[in-house]
Amino acid sequence: MMKRSSILALFCIVFCFSCGSKAPAPSGSPTGTNPTPNASAASPGSALITQVVLASRLTLFHHPVEVVNQFPTANGAINAVITIANAPPNSHVRGVFTDAGSGKQVNDFNITTEGSQHVGNIWKYPALPVGRYKLDVYLNGTLERSVDFQVTSDATPAPPPPTPGTIGNCAPVHSELQPAGDFGTVGLSIALGVDAQGKATGVGRIFKPDTAILYAIAKIEKTPSATRFGVRWYATDIGGVEPCDTEIADYETTVPAGSAGAYAGTRTPNGEPWPEGIYRAELYLNGTRTLVTDFGICAGPCKFKVPLAWTLP
Repeated sequence: MMKRSSILALFCIVFCFSCGSKAPAPSGSPTGTNPTPNASAASPGSALITQVVLASRLTLFHHPVEVVNQFPTANGAINAVITIANAPPNSHVRGVFTDAGSGKQVNDFNITTEGSQHVGNIWKYPALPVGRYKLDVYLNGTLERSVDFQVTSDATPAPPPPTPGTIGNCAPVHSELQPAGDFGTVGLSIALGVDAQGKATGVGRIFKPDTAILYAIAKIEKTPSATRFGVRWYATDIGGVEPCDTEIADYETTVPAGSAGAYAGTRTPNGEPWPEGIYRAELYLNGTRTLVTDFGICAGPCKFKVPLAWTLP
């Protein structure tokens, strides 16, 4: 049997609800925690896998490049991209590769995840016999999807990774905002951390590529009833490393009446550096986009024009 591979979820999602009790400082666990006992951590609806594809290459944020069903016999890489929705914390995705002819398992992988996002696994192998194969994908122990593929002697090699280009070639994004109803938000900040009281630390709009975790922290006028709280993260323009306006991940949960704030954290896969460029976080209350905050990742002086608002205190 080939060596087992295991990767963590693409994003760390952590929520803190101000409901009269102190929340402990976040641990930074990639699988997330729910620090307040009376706050629901489960996503609305049932967890499901909406799509599984195989590709010759993945982008940094696990988007497929050149979806294929044939791979080479020597020095190959099979990139599995699994799209999952409404997954509660610590949801388990397992993939099993088998030789369709013999029924023998040849590799597997395990991913812990939550929310709605792409998760990916890269299986690099020195050699595989020509033949038909299958990938079965399980969600929390239940078979959800199967994908057939072939290993052939004339399969096209994987394309090289893209070279970062000029930041600023993407069209501007105009995010229309709507009121959330009879309550609203005071602000949405991007920060390096959250303290034990759920307050932002290291608030800013420009961060370094080696930043471990970034948090989107929302201040909400006290909600009169249970409210759907969601955050979506986007790579708006990162110089062609990802397509323009790529959604990185989204997460939604229900917060109880009286909630006054929440935060969600995210980081890159496997702790890799953030690509330089422009990003944004969008806040949704009851499915309505109510606030958007743009931010940048810069290794030194930014390679794009920095809006004046980003430099103000």
